[in-house]
Amino acid sequence: MIGRLASTLFNAIPSFVGKQMCPTLNAAPSLSNQLINGGCNLITIRTNIRYFFPRPNEVRRIRRHGWHARMATLGGRKVIMRRILKGRHVLAH
Repeated sequence: MIGRLASTLFNAIPSFVGKQMCPTLNAAPSLSNQLINGGCNLITIRTNIRYFFPRPNEVRRIRRHGWHARMATLGGRKVIMRRILKGRHVLAH
């Protein structure tokens, strides 16, 4: 029953957009504007990119998680020992 209700609500959303029920549909997407107007700019929020994933840097990865970084501290040596005891093939980067 809940699934049927949700599907009818999702099917009704494009009909509201097509009829221009929301006067601020073409306005600039801002969170305060959406909260005031009851979330009419929901479609413009979904198209925005929220997170940025940087490109991997191998040198930084090896310096942070490599063998020398692990062996430099007591906690790092414990990590290496746990991986040895667990039987890991790769102990560090």
